[in-house]
Formats: sequence, structure tokens, C-alpha cells
Amino acid sequence: MNHNIHQHLRDNFGPDSLKLCRDLEKTARKIGNWRNHLRFNVRCLHNGFTPVSVKLKSNVKGHRAENILRIAERKLLNERVRHVNFTISVLTNKFNELSNKLRTALPPEVFNQVEEFVNRAQTSQHLITKQRQTNKFNILKDKTQRSRSDLDRNWRANTSTRDTGNQEKWVRNFSNRQLTDNETSLLCKGLGYAVTSNKIPIADIVTATESAIKQAHLDPGKSEELRQRISSTLRNSKQPPSNLTKEERAALNDLEKDKSIIIVPADKGKCVCVLNETDYRSKCSELLSDNNTYKRIGYNPRSGYRKKVCQFVNKLETDGAIIDKEKYNLIPPTEPSVPAYYGLPKIHKPEPIPLRPIVSCIGSVTYNLAKHLTKILSPIVGKSPHHITNTQDFVDTIKDIELGDDEIITSYDVTALFTCIPPTEAIKITRQCLEEDSNLANRTTWTIDHIIEAEQLCLDTTYFSNNGQFYRQLYGCSMGNPISPIIANLVMEWFEQHALETYQGVPPRLWLRYVDDTFVIINRHEQDNFFTHINSISDNIKFTQEKCTDNKLAFLHCHVQINNERKLTTVVYRKPTHTDHYLQFGSHHPLVHKLGVIRTLHYREETIISEEINIPYEKDHIDGALRKCGYPDWAFEQAKRKIDAKKPH
Repeated sequence: MNHNIHQHLRDNFGPDSLKLCRDLEKTARKIGNWRNHLRFNVRCLHNGFTPVSVKLKSNVKGHRAENILRIAERKLLNERVRHVNFTISVLTNKFNELSNKLRTALPPEVFNQVEEFVNRAQTSQHLITKQRQTNKFNILKDKTQRSRSDLDRNWRANTSTRDTGNQEKWVRNFSNRQLTDNETSLLCKGLGYAVTSNKIPIADIVTATESAIKQAHLDPGKSEELRQRISSTLRNSKQPPSNLTKEERAALNDLEKDKSIIIVPADKGKCVCVLNETDYRSKCSELLSDNNTYKRIGYNPRSGYRKKVCQFVNKLETDGAIIDKEKYNLIPPTEPSVPAYYGLPKIHKPEPIPLRPIVSCIGSVTYNLAKHLTKILSPIVGKSPHHITNTQDFVDTIKDIELGDDEIITSYDVTALFTCIPPTEAIKITRQCLEEDSNLANRTTWTIDHIIEAEQLCLDTTYFSNNGQFYRQLYGCSMGNPISPIIANLVMEWFEQHALETYQGVPPRLWLRYVDDTFVIINRHEQDNFFTHINSISDNIKFTQEKCTDNKLAFLHCHVQINNERKLTTVVYRKPTHTDHYLQFGSHHPLVHKLGVIRTLHYREETIISEEINIPYEKDHIDGALRKCGYPDWAFEQAKRKIDAKKPH
């Protein structure tokens, strides 16, 4: 009868008895729920945890306000415990009353069966609720003691950024502020660390979706389908757990409010530098006081330059060189950004630490024009036999070379290449290259005169701001302008050709260049004379030399070595400023980006290392460095599967 007790009561004792039985069962289940609820709240009270439902917030900030909120939360939790006890008492009285009524309405043997059935129902409900409340308490415990970010699969081990060795390499404090452990832990994550938002950025996602639809020129049907899929995803999305502890978030707010310090990345190595704001401004002012390079102007010339760019774009349209869509992409914004001047500390230099000047041109009046011009000019770069595109190209070029007994390897580096390029000479060289380019008409409707005029406009627009003041760079290209690397490469291609052709001695056997870094194989008796020669060609372009030491020479990411057979071998090279700081696994980046870090480092190991005996050492170094950045074992395994899948079988 136990499996069908409700039907038995209805058929033999009437609907009133059935209703009493159902009410008794329902009340017993409620008692089971509330007893677990009581146990959860009492445990929270004893452990000092605050359930989300009684957590309070206030716009009033400060330590005293937080204490008031904590006291109020504890009083609310005490009141909840009292209320739950009262509810259990009421339900118990109701249960006893229903039980007595049912006892009088049923025979003893039937009532005992009903009582046994109700007890089983209450026990079952109690176990279900107990499991739910236990899980709820454990989550609250983790959130309170370690932050909910510890529950995230992408969260790095707590010790990864607290290692003393990591802290010394990843954070350099040159300021008067004494950093706390939590502030240091936060800065060790790097300035590229993506912090989870307090809420899902729905407005940003919708805006990005509409922008993508417009750029892709989707038809109305596909556009609406995409909108529906995005809307469905947003409705079902949950807020990701925080990837910072409560203490780290507080440290983030404290550092943000401290206006006496400046936090910037180092010039090389991904180290985070903390400087006094006054020291940083003083170093910038010292650089800008060079009257041969910069000139202070008393106004913002943005509107005048915008007018020139608009006139040039209108001229292109009149000449039939662009259409409406291209005009829209080239016209600068109504209020373009003013190029910003800042400096990156050269921490590998002796103190006082100098700065490398950078001008950020993103969103500036000529930024769109410079980006378009870069697409036109890029194909004419690299036609020189001395040009190398990347590290793999360099390794492939030198792998079969065997040196003669009198040959050595050395490297030359141009001092401040971008700022030493003569604009007039750059324009002349660009025109010559364009005139020799037979494919120019196939990739653009612009004439050579149009391109040169655009280049002149970009090179002339060298104003920027620093600390509320406006300046103009008097000479060369600014670092941060999209067109600067293209111009620098064209000038260096002309320079190296002229240098090699005019040298009176035995020229280098091999001259390979990547922007301003040059790798050379030359007769040992010629290296000093050739170095003097290349420094005598131009008053602006000057070189420094790094000679081979112990048959080893660093170039790009390679350490080139001369073995016993006079052949060149390569291993991965890391500069003294290298910190082994990569994208932290706890960062709120897509997983594919993190796996991409692993694949990229192993790809570099496979392409650079020329002798297999050195590969295991590099693999161990990569794995050790990434584990310090919080990468778990399963990430390495998943990345390895993707690497193996791409290999030819």
C-alpha cells in the first residue's frame, strides 16, 4: 500500500482523510527545509560569514561606514535565525495538530503506515535540502575567504604571483610609496591583465554587434538572425566570478586614487614600474627641453591640421581617386584625439632611469590617413635582398652558412632611428620607390603625387601634448605613427645599398637587416673600417656596434653561435631585461588567447633552435615560466593537441 497510499486513503476513508495526509506530508517537507535553512544560517553566524541575501551596500564610503554595515548585517542574520526558529515552531505545532486529526480518523495500522510514509518523505526532503545548503555554504566560504575567483577554471594558483623572485622581476618600485603585499600581487599580474566586470557589458556588446553587421553588409534576414542569437546568449549569460580577491580590488582602488605615483610598463621586458609623479614629469620635461628636437607651441593646432586633411580628402574625391565609403574612412573625427606624449622607463640603464619617448597617435587627426597610406606603401618594403621579415626568416637564411677562418659575425644598431630620419630625404626616397613599382596601379587609384602629398601631410603633423602643454617635433618621424616603420624601412634600404656600394674595402659577405638592427658577416680585418664608413655617410643616421663574444652574438630573438665547424647555430635568446612575464591565466581573456601563448612559445622554440639537443632545455624553461603565470596542466595538454593536429601527418 505504501506505493499508492494516497489512492488507498481516497477510496477507503474519503477525500477529507486524503487532504489531511497531503497537508501532513507537505508540512513535514517544509520542516525538513526550514531545519536545513536554520543550520545554514547558524553556521554562517558562527563562522562570521554573511549570506548574500542579508548583505548590505551603501554609497557612503569609508572604514566607519563599512563597520556600520557589518554590524547591521550581523544583527539581520541574528533576526533571521530567530525568525526561522519561530517558523519551525509554527510548522511543528501544525504538524502535531494534523497528525492528531489523522490519528482519530484512521485505524491504528493505517495511521502507522501513513506516519512511516510521511517520515520517509521528510527524510528525503531533508537530505535534498541539506546537500543544497551545504553546497551553498561552501561557495559562500570560498567567496569570503579566498574570493569566488578561486572557483573559476581560469584562475591561477594563489602562489603564482606571490613568489618573491617573480615580484622582483615583474614589479619595480622607484616611488616613495611603500607597496603592500596585495598591491604588489595585483601589479604582478601585469598591466594587460583583464579584470572581470562587475556586470555584463550589454550595451557594449549590442553596439559592437550593430557595428559588425554594418561593416559586414549583412542582409536584413541574417542581421536579424544574428541579433536574436546575441539576445538569447545575453539572456542566458551569468556574471563571471571575480578574478581578483577582495583585498586586490581594494588595492586597485587605492592605487587608482593615489595621484602621487605613475604606473607604466618598462621599455623592455613587461616589467611594471611605479614612479613618483613628480619624477616622471621631470624626466619628460627634460626630454622635451631639447630645442633641437622639440618646440613648445602655445595653442592646440588640431583644427588647422584637420582642415588640411579634409581638403586633401576632398581633392582625392574630386580627382576620382576615392569613393564615398573611402572618404568616410579617411576623414578624421570632428574632435580627433590629441597625440599624447609619454615615456617608458629604460630600467636596463643605470640610474637615474631615463625614459624612451613615445607619441600615441591613435585617433589623431592623421591616424586614418596614415593607416591607409601604410597599406599602399607596405608592398614596396622588403624588396631589398638584405631585408628580413621576422626571426624565422633570419634563421632560415643563415642555417647553411659556414664562416671562413677570417670571418666574424657582428651587429649594428641605428641610434634613435625614427627621430633621426630626414623628412625631405624620406619623401625623395619614397617617390623613387613608387616610380619603380610596376604594381602600384593594381592596388590603389591614388597617383604618386597623391601618395607623396599624403606622406608629407603625415610627416608634418608632429604635434602632441604633455601635461597640458602642446609641442611640435621638429625633426624625424614620431614613434607611434603608423607610417613611421614604413618610412624607416625605405630610408634604411636606400642607406644600406649606398653604404655597400661606396665602401672601398672588401664589403661584408652578408648584411641582413630588421628595421634598425643589422646582422653582418665580415672579414675581421675590415670590421673597424666598415663601421667607420657607415657612420660617415649621414650626419643623422649613426650606428652602434655589438661585437661577437665567445663566438656568440645576440640578434632579434636568437643567440647565434659559431660551432667548432665554423657553422652558425641558433638558440632562443632572452635579454637581461626579460622577465618571463606572459599573459596571466587568471586574466579575463578568451581561453583561445591563453592557449595561443603556449603554442606561440613552442612554435618559436621549434623554428629558432637549430640543434635538437637544446630543445628539452627550452621546453622546460617555457613550461616553468608559464606555470608561474598560473597555467594548469590541462592547458598544456589542450595546446599540445592543437599543435599536433596542425602538423602534417
